[in-house]
Amino acid sequence: TAAQLGLGNVDNTSDADKPVSTAQQTALDLKADATALTTETNARIDADNRREFAGGVYCDGNDLGRLTTSLRQDQISSNPFTLYFKGRIDGSTKNAHGNNIIGNTKGIGSYGAGNYGLVYYNTSTSIRFESELSNSSVVTTELISINTNEELELLCTVDPSTERVIIYKNGIEELNEIVTGLDLSATGLIRIFGNRENAAPATYPHIIGLARIAAIFNTALTATQAAELYQQG
Repeated sequence: TAAQLGLGNVDNTSDADKPVSTAQQTALDLKADATALTTETNARIDADNRREFAGGVYCDGNDLGRLTTSLRQDQISSNPFTLYFKGRIDGSTKNAHGNNIIGNTKGIGSYGAGNYGLVYYNTSTSIRFESELSNSSVVTTELISINTNEELELLCTVDPSTERVIIYKNGIEELNEIVTGLDLSATGLIRIFGNRENAAPATYPHIIGLARIAAIFNTALTATQAAELYQQG
């Protein structure tokens, strides 16, 4: 009979009863579990150099113009790494120069070979990654525009071996470039805002803004992890 042969399911087999091929199951097995991703990302945050400022620390560009970590640049730059910043950029004490967001850049002449970081430019309200090569030269990515006076999340991954730099803004990839000639060898401390000279903002550029979270990951986070960090808020 039709029932004995299973013909009753020919035209109306439910989705739940349909078989999964070996190829389909193999693909499904590669799918990342959302809970596992969250656990992994949180574990990386806890394991890496993270600074979270309850309520945020407002840097006015004057007496409070910098936050210094205890992490040297060369302690992370031999392998792929990620610079992460969450907060707000309101402006700068000097318009014509680069302002260190997270890293150890100088932003005005007399650069120091091996220094690097995410940098903000007030005249164009934009950011980019920079690597200082010598007293007078730097290599950089293209500029990415941002909105000032509003919450912002920046994540920058750097692979020293391939010289590839990827920048995510608010969880979305904005830039993916090869920056030829990167020098990441400096031994200065990584700073949030401020300037590697630790000098007065009247002479050197300092960001005016609010720092909420800064982290340095000892790996290059993926696009999925960048989006997840942003969604976590």
